[in-house]
Amino acid sequence: MIATLSGLALWVVHLAFNLPESYRAQNWDLAWVGFDLFMFVTLAITTWGIWRQRQIAIFGSIVSATLLVIDSWFDMATSQDGFDFRGAIIAAVVFQIPIAIALIRFARREIHQQIRTIRGRLGIEITRVSLIRTPLGILPKEGLPD
Repeated sequence: MIATLSGLALWVVHLAFNLPESYRAQNWDLAWVGFDLFMFVTLAITTWGIWRQRQIAIFGSIVSATLLVIDSWFDMATSQDGFDFRGAIIAAVVFQIPIAIALIRFARREIHQQIRTIRGRLGIEITRVSLIRTPLGILPKEGLPD
């Protein structure tokens, strides 16, 4: 991951200095339809997961929120001045970003609740749940309590 991050940082610097301001793209329609179709599928999986109360809803909500933010960014960044740009801003502010925030809050709440439940069942005192401080295995390094 460190090597990937290093390479990506160099790539971003390269792009910042070398990409043209404008570029005519091939398969523009295929790219956008494909992206929006993928976003539709992740939102459908998330909806199904929430409706059926399945763990996939957490993963789906994080992926869907990410795609919504990316979609709003690219809609605004690639739209032409005027009506297109205003429409992209309105869609981002009224729909995409609020839905993304709601999905992330849902995922965070569910993950926190699961950490509380698991640790509580193991008799581990919980003072505060933090996704940054909670180890991946959820259990403390010492293992199960006696």
